[in-house]
Amino acid sequence: MKKYVMFLSLLLVATSGNSQVSVKRSTAMRPNGSRSIFVRQPDGKLLYFTATEGRFFSGRLFANGENDDAYNGARSSRQLFENYYNCSTRSVTIDKWNRILLCGAASSDSTGAPHATLSRYSRNGDPDNDFPACVQHIKVGDSSYAAGTAVLPDEKILVAGSCFWEGRWSLFLTRLQYNGERDPSFGSGGVIIDNSIPGNTKVSTICLQADGKLLLAATNENGGIRTVTVARYHANATKDTVFGIGGNATMPAERIDLTDVSHMGLQSDGRVIVGGTCRSPEGRKSIFLASFTPWGVPDTAFGRGTAVTTVAPYHENSMHDLLMLPGDNIVVSGAGRNANEEVNSREVLLRFSKNGVVDAQYGYGTPTGFGMHFYANGYVPVAHNIALAASEWKIYRLSELNELSGKETLLTLTTFLLDTSLGVIDVPNRKVQHHVYPVPIRNAVRFSFDLVDDQKVSARLLDKAGKTVLSFTEGKVMEEGENSIEIRIPSGSPAGIYILEIATDQGYKQTIELTKVGEK
Repeated sequence: MKKYVMFLSLLLVATSGNSQVSVKRSTAMRPNGSRSIFVRQPDGKLLYFTATEGRFFSGRLFANGENDDAYNGARSSRQLFENYYNCSTRSVTIDKWNRILLCGAASSDSTGAPHATLSRYSRNGDPDNDFPACVQHIKVGDSSYAAGTAVLPDEKILVAGSCFWEGRWSLFLTRLQYNGERDPSFGSGGVIIDNSIPGNTKVSTICLQADGKLLLAATNENGGIRTVTVARYHANATKDTVFGIGGNATMPAERIDLTDVSHMGLQSDGRVIVGGTCRSPEGRKSIFLASFTPWGVPDTAFGRGTAVTTVAPYHENSMHDLLMLPGDNIVVSGAGRNANEEVNSREVLLRFSKNGVVDAQYGYGTPTGFGMHFYANGYVPVAHNIALAASEWKIYRLSELNELSGKETLLTLTTFLLDTSLGVIDVPNRKVQHHVYPVPIRNAVRFSFDLVDDQKVSARLLDKAGKTVLSFTEGKVMEEGENSIEIRIPSGSPAGIYILEIATDQGYKQTIELTKVGEK
């Protein structure tokens, strides 16, 4: 039996025993199309959903990584979906009453085709008594799945996804009453099927604009060619024909060799950002961002004039999540592997400008713009989901890691500070919080950090080969509050990569990669 472990990561590689909890769970086989979901509730608690062996799993963490025992989502989801099979998770929405709406797909018998599902829970994960059916099984076409939901001002619920109808995959929308029953005044029997896009169109994500218009981002495959497609609808679900061509916008295939669309975000000026995975001209699987104007035209102000940005930190890469930051900057979380590696054992966090240019000052102070870590402990990243706490200027990242031996799955929670110049790790429980500047370094670098209590601090500077260049503050007791260390690099040290390592007597250990440029 595989066990499911949640723990808090001090720096992606270290764990805190105080916050480790074990949750029984069966083998982690995610149904086709299912995705892990990570959202932040208004009170700052962090929800996590996934599906394993056709059953839902849900948990909730406090912001410091501790498990919230008051959350009943795991028990409720098992109870509600007891008579369903092949369950998959696609999207979670938190409405203005803090209720949790989970959508995806499930089968009513072990051999039947899955269809779209929507279930609703209280803020603490209990079944919502105002949703009498508990689970709305939305049967559209021969098979279907729900990619997302939007709660409308009149409290009706709009559900969108894809269905297999008349021999191909098409878009569908359905509108439900407050209690989950279909709205008979909407379309035909509460459902609208949109087959206006040729070929097979599979929706990955949806967004509700401030003006009530609904965007669906999808992967379209027609004649062996895959393209990024976005459809926009008015609040009454009629197509917004001023968007793209007849309400459908497509990124030309010659601009991107698409594998899959996975996420979408909206910028403050109405531009639509779509992200996912594509192939580079050399055949490498890469992460991409594409931008459309508010009118559905490829945005040539994005991606250095092409409307598309692609990055490949590793030989093979995949996108797992996308966030829009204050100021319209973009953060992407994903994973990858090098050519000589068999599995995606490396994770990556990237930040882009609002116009799709990689922010070279992001990523623990490295000049690449990538925050990266290699899992050498036998775990394979399955998903790296991110959530934004804008008021706290933090990003939370929850990583799901499968052990190669198949014995357990780990969840690690890491928080990052939204510093204006670089991505800085915010250590759990606020034991240490640090900044490094300037970046890149030349002759000296200052390391500043906060301690919540008195601790013995040791630090050293290593070269790329791991040889100690300089040791300082060896076991020195540093007081609670703000502290700083200035490191003067020995004269004549060559330009290149250096590692700053800091540790405390309370078990915290942090390494930061720095780039030294030539001396003037």
